[in-house]
Amino acid sequence: MITAVRDHGDFYLVSDDFQSYLETHEVIDEAYRDQEEWITKCITSVSRMGFFTSDRCINEYAEGIWNIEPLPVETAEPKKADL
Repeated sequence: MITAVRDHGDFYLVSDDFQSYLETHEVIDEAYRDQEEWITKCITSVSRMGFFTSDRCINEYAEGIWNIEPLPVETAEPKKADL
């Protein structure tokens, strides 16, 4: 990463919060050591995600941000050989 930033610049400002990133990984590593607690956290996290699908997310962006409507998709009937 240092080479990438040095040679190509830090366009996305990755280095600005890199220390915080490292500190957070230390916290994560410590939490992972307690496997029972880690599993509890994983299950809790997934259960709190709520309704999520990439299709729903894309549709919401299309409608609310991009202000575009979906195009109809024509599909061919499957051939008997494909069944």
